[in-house]
Amino acid sequence: MPSRRNLRVVGIPVGTFSVYHWLIVCIIVFGFVLPAIPLWRRIRKAGLVKPRVRAFSWNIYGTSYLQGVAQRMDDHALLWAYFLPDHTAKAKSVVAQELARREYSQDTIERWTPPAEEFVVPPVFARMPTRTGYARLVRVKKAWLTGLRLNLALIVLLLACNLAFSTAYDIPKDLSDAPWLAQVEFFGSETLASIHSWTSRLVIASAVGLLAIPILGGIIFRKRALRILLLRPFGDKRMTQPLKRFTTRTIGSLGYVYTLSDRGYRPNPLFTLLMWVPIQGFDLLVLVVMSPIIRNSFRITTVKSAHTFRHLQRFLLRRFRPSYISLLSAGQAFNIRSTDEWWQLCVRVLMQSSDLIVVDLSKVKSGTAWELDQLKSTGLVAKSVFVIADDHRDELAATLGKHLGSQPPAAIHVYDARGEPRDPATLVAHVEATLASRLGGAVGAKQTG
Repeated sequence: MPSRRNLRVVGIPVGTFSVYHWLIVCIIVFGFVLPAIPLWRRIRKAGLVKPRVRAFSWNIYGTSYLQGVAQRMDDHALLWAYFLPDHTAKAKSVVAQELARREYSQDTIERWTPPAEEFVVPPVFARMPTRTGYARLVRVKKAWLTGLRLNLALIVLLLACNLAFSTAYDIPKDLSDAPWLAQVEFFGSETLASIHSWTSRLVIASAVGLLAIPILGGIIFRKRALRILLLRPFGDKRMTQPLKRFTTRTIGSLGYVYTLSDRGYRPNPLFTLLMWVPIQGFDLLVLVVMSPIIRNSFRITTVKSAHTFRHLQRFLLRRFRPSYISLLSAGQAFNIRSTDEWWQLCVRVLMQSSDLIVVDLSKVKSGTAWELDQLKSTGLVAKSVFVIADDHRDELAATLGKHLGSQPPAAIHVYDARGEPRDPATLVAHVEATLASRLGGAVGAKQTG
């Protein structure tokens, strides 16, 4: 009979397969492989458009070959091919010639944009909740986050007690392993020995809880959050700081908040630097301890091609990861970095896939003006909530007249320099009423029952 040393698992002797190796295998299988299977199914079911044509993305094909590819495509696919930033100028010229042959004018080709329905990413809800049920879920999530912070405060208190003991008594490292009578004799009091013993145990238990609370919360809330898009002025860091506080205090607990990244809305530089410290386990410590305190904004992807644009769509379909990160960031918005060619496509997919759109009118530049035009043309003003900083209220009348004259919003909510809304009750009522239209069918069924 062969010995245990000669048995092999995937080509590695069992004798050399330690607990550490099995832990890595379990993390890969249960953390990456198995969760990816339902995600792949949701992606196929969503039917997301794949407009990129490989032949049009490389400069290695001749004109005759590209013409043959274009002739086999239908009109809609050709218009997508001309629109997509990934395709080369040579390929777009061939596509334009083929569309012209099919009696499309150059002006029509240039002005064409994909239909709004092709940007919709389905919600992650297995079943849409009622308004009352979702409000209860928001309260539970707030309590879960409070528990995470209390656990962190408890760890700090216990570590302070241990430090005080170590300073006062010069405690040897192996004292916890010594017999109980030896510990009592060292401290000279059974009460002090008990306090030291229990604080050491509670530190370990609280550390385990600190790691477990975000993971368990990510599992519990993974199918139960709406998407919120935050549209805001770019490039002004002084305006971004109050808006960050406004996000975590008002809308961050209602769902997953998404916004595009700039120099003001990006991952905290200190947090990013500490994550790269070459000490084993230090990055995990920074993640679970520092992130809920500073409310770090996590970057979920960088969109610079059709491939990375699919990363954004896939993230919107994920369940555990957004839930887990949202707890660790205390409801701060996820940020998405994009190139100049892709930012409008990112905004369009987020507009069509979000349940609530929050628009900051504090400073309307060309980007915000384009976003307002998109809201009007696609009929999404109804699911939008408009806010403005207190020190920019004087510019509100001119902004509304210029950009929202035909579709004025029902209310504009003001927040101060600390990110606090001037009228929290009105803002909450407006947000709840807007979300109720998303949960309207379920709410109606609840009321009539």
